[in-house]
Amino acid sequence: MDKCELNVTPDALRAIARLALERKTGARGLRSIMEKLLLEPMFEVPHSDIMAVELNKEVVHGKSDPRYIRAPAKESAEEEYDSGIEEESWPRQADAANN
Repeated sequence: MDKCELNVTPDALRAIARLALERKTGARGLRSIMEKLLLEPMFEVPHSDIMAVELNKEVVHGKSDPRYIRAPAKESAEEEYDSGIEEESWPRQADAANN
């Protein structure tokens, strides 16, 4: 999940820690819990406009989905591309050769 922030609320951290303690498997149990929580975001985030994923207590307990924070939408494709050339005053190469 490159270039994406992961936000975990304090309540979610406590819930994750409780689950890891219940399993009594240490770091491997914690890793398993995190993999389960991040399975969906790992597929949603790449090649999307998602900037951050937020996990709360409800997500840890399976009662809701992770919350995605998306980048602001760009207004139009025209604004996205700017050649840097002023088209009205830029002479074409063929016109310049004839002069």
